[in-house]
Amino acid sequence: MLAALIRRFSLPLLAKDLVETANRRRTYILRVVYAILLYGFTFLAYLEETGALRQSAIDLLGSGKSVLIPAVLLQFAGICLFMPALSVGAITVEKERNTLTLLFLTRLGPWTILFEKYLARVVNMLSNLMISLPLFGLAYSLGGVTQLEIWAGVLMLVLMVAQVGAISIACSAFFHSTTAAFIWTYLIGTGLYLIPPIVSECLGYRLTTELFTALSQYVNAVALPLYGMVAAGTQQVLGALGFNPLEVQGWFNFVPIDLRYQSDPWVWTCALNVFVGSISPGGPGPQTAYWHLAVRSLPILVIIGIQLLMARYWLVRRAAASGGNRVMAILKWVDQFFHRINQNRFTQGKVLIQDTQTLPEDQPIAWRETKKRAFGTARYLVRFLVLIEFPTAVLCLLVVTLSGGSYRYNNRSEVLASMSMLLWILSILFLISKAATVLPSERLRETFDVLLSTPMSMREIVRQKFAGVRRLIWVLSVPLLTAVASHASFIQTSNTEWTDGRSWIWYALGMCGAVWIYPRMIAWMSILVGLKVKSQSKAIFITLAILLTWIVAPIVFMVILDEFAHFRLDDDNPLAMIGCCQSPAMLIFFLETAVEPDGILLVIVTSLIEYGLILVCLREICLSSAARIQGRPETR
Repeated sequence: MLAALIRRFSLPLLAKDLVETANRRRTYILRVVYAILLYGFTFLAYLEETGALRQSAIDLLGSGKSVLIPAVLLQFAGICLFMPALSVGAITVEKERNTLTLLFLTRLGPWTILFEKYLARVVNMLSNLMISLPLFGLAYSLGGVTQLEIWAGVLMLVLMVAQVGAISIACSAFFHSTTAAFIWTYLIGTGLYLIPPIVSECLGYRLTTELFTALSQYVNAVALPLYGMVAAGTQQVLGALGFNPLEVQGWFNFVPIDLRYQSDPWVWTCALNVFVGSISPGGPGPQTAYWHLAVRSLPILVIIGIQLLMARYWLVRRAAASGGNRVMAILKWVDQFFHRINQNRFTQGKVLIQDTQTLPEDQPIAWRETKKRAFGTARYLVRFLVLIEFPTAVLCLLVVTLSGGSYRYNNRSEVLASMSMLLWILSILFLISKAATVLPSERLRETFDVLLSTPMSMREIVRQKFAGVRRLIWVLSVPLLTAVASHASFIQTSNTEWTDGRSWIWYALGMCGAVWIYPRMIAWMSILVGLKVKSQSKAIFITLAILLTWIVAPIVFMVILDEFAHFRLDDDNPLAMIGCCQSPAMLIFFLETAVEPDGILLVIVTSLIEYGLILVCLREICLSSAARIQGRPETR
């Protein structure tokens, strides 16, 4: 009986996935890299905050929060970046191998399969987070940090892993390919965490404070009797064990919760609120209690439960879903919808852009990329452009007209700055998913050898494959330029006596140059990775890793110079700003946040020329080395 009970709870899928993960060499390499980055960045942040190298040991007492906050926030960012990559293949890999239906033939039920796949990813990520335990111990030993703040950080990280893992599992259950699940996990996560605060700031949702005050009163009224019952029972048990009744009674004082801090709707969807609510001004103690963590965790747990229910619903119903081009099917359905609307007495079925039945002529690959692909055909790209441009234009118009943004960034709009950065993130993510899979998708469809058998050179093949990517770049540039134009107009009308009246010109110049250069540079870098990597998902992951390293490494190098070489890293030092702009993201950050050194024009022109040269070099490397990378002998 005992053996049967053990077999029933043996969790074979969980054990299989954990054993496979433990046997991979890259698991330990990634953990070492993760530990180096975590401890390195935390150390640099601590030095920047406290100037520890210039302080005595006594002066550093009470600085534990300067260790705790960077450690927690860095791991929060690490979960957002790496948890989807670890989790999206949980079910899609089984679908791609045609083994998911075989799992349904075993004694394992759908819930068992789902939870074991889910727990394997959660346990794997939590094992990485355990690397940070010495940092939590160091923060507590330095002082200035309470046990409640430590536990709030731990609880937040666990909830974040569970929530991102649930989103990934739901997308993995719905989509057929790992690439699609990966992209949609980031899109859903971005919408869940970033879109609500932008809408809140723009529409003035802070007026809901009264509602949250009433909600606080209701929660306190419900929690007080329950808390009293638990406290009374616990006090009796501790009294029977010999504890001093008066001392025990002081442990269970009821601290009412105040949810007015949570008057923004977005904090309810983000696990980071559990930690931020505990270290907010005023700190723990008389304002925060352990039961407050449970209240703040409830919305996150509800979201996790909904996502797992959706994953369970899709697991069986989409187990045999085909890997066809669903995007093309959706766009065709939209096209038919607009066609039916167009049949009325006013428009009389007139079509502005007629489909032309052209033949490939002398550029057959470019013809296929621009006529037979979902995001290559002009008609469908227009549909996609309207979908992303309309909300962007409406939001920009509201901010510029009503001046609804807050002025945290000098004469900048926080709403427009946040929206611009969000558009950049989504555009780059979408562009990488398209460009990095241009060539690996041919290998997946087993048509790459057919392309190599044509009389065209490899240079010409790659150049024509880029035709569809080029069209997508033009479409993605429109909402970016809309945000740039709106923010430039906002800056021009918001100048004060403390700001440079020409700042809107520098902003427009730098951002327009970035919109022209960055997407093409990233696209050619993605194609270069796709030339070397055969798998679509690996091509996307490697491209994202290279881009992330490119963004972070220069910033770390400049911070090290500032701390150890005493290189002045100030806004009025153009050389320091040029050094920081070796990270592609920093030029956009400086322009969006009104960081304008004296030589801002020099910084903008130098950065754009540098990245323009990198674009030319990447393009030439892709075209000239494509034949060599593919092992295809060609005569010049």
